[in-house]
Amino acid sequence: MFEVQDYYFPPWTAHQVIAKETYSESTSIITVEMRPQGPWNDTRIKNHASSLQSAHKSGVWNLQVSDYTKMFPNLCGSVTLCAPLPPVEGQDHATIRFLVHRGDDDDPSAAAVHKKASQQGASINTSRGYEVIIPENMKQVVLFANGWKGIAPMLQITYTLLQARADGVTKSRRPEIHVIWTKEKTGTGDEIDPFLKQAAPAETSLVDTIALSELEKLRLLHSDKLFIETVDPGSESLQSLNFLESTDGQIKPPTILQRLLAMMRLEIVVKNHNSNRLVVISGASDFSRSLNGIKLEENLVADRPSIIDKAEQAGWRIMDLSKRKVWH
Repeated sequence: MFEVQDYYFPPWTAHQVIAKETYSESTSIITVEMRPQGPWNDTRIKNHASSLQSAHKSGVWNLQVSDYTKMFPNLCGSVTLCAPLPPVEGQDHATIRFLVHRGDDDDPSAAAVHKKASQQGASINTSRGYEVIIPENMKQVVLFANGWKGIAPMLQITYTLLQARADGVTKSRRPEIHVIWTKEKTGTGDEIDPFLKQAAPAETSLVDTIALSELEKLRLLHSDKLFIETVDPGSESLQSLNFLESTDGQIKPPTILQRLLAMMRLEIVVKNHNSNRLVVISGASDFSRSLNGIKLEENLVADRPSIIDKAEQAGWRIMDLSKRKVWH
């Protein structure tokens, strides 16, 4: 299974927003740094940088972020979870990048934190959330990702496997990573199941622009290992399907138990624990359900094997991040 590390009652650290890339009124990428606090500040910053580097090697991780900068921020202020973006070239190791997107469906706490964090010079508090440890020695990884909730975990995993662990400290070798990014539907109309129904090609949306721009930064550094494919809503990626179905065994349809569990939205026990091939789903629950062959409008499992069924039966590990709250 994938190891999850939780941090209960961690210390809070004051940060300040020192840079902001504005994409729209509600969307920006901010950079924060630890604020000076009393004696031994240089040592604290050094330890903070070391902690961040360790987190980047883990896989998927997040921070609790609060808009309250005094004592007991989790009691007196608003708190939400944010998954940091990977550092870019030249970035100070003690600073953190966040994608801040204020959505209409934000709960009051998230909305308050996002509003304050979007302000240049604002002070916020952070503390460790939890980590989902990506296994060592993966040879092949396929990342299905979509939407605002899919960006940071997708980038974290890519950075962890191709860069953060490639410094000789660990024995893991860089795997081959295929990122299948499903574009957002643009315009008006009924909601479209990205993998089970046909649709016209989508225009490039803001979420697609940010996701692909951040991915391209990593691809330029690891062009021999990172391959990116974009998929329009309603189409199937034949390239990814052929890649996932590479097996000598015969593909079997989902069992009755698998269908029932999927319909009840329960997590299926992960198989193939010893496999060195990994499939990751990074996005909201509806995106995960479509990949698992569930028709969103009918809440039923499709008759044919889903993409995830085929991957699992071909011997791939499956990691569904929609079942864990790893994003803001």
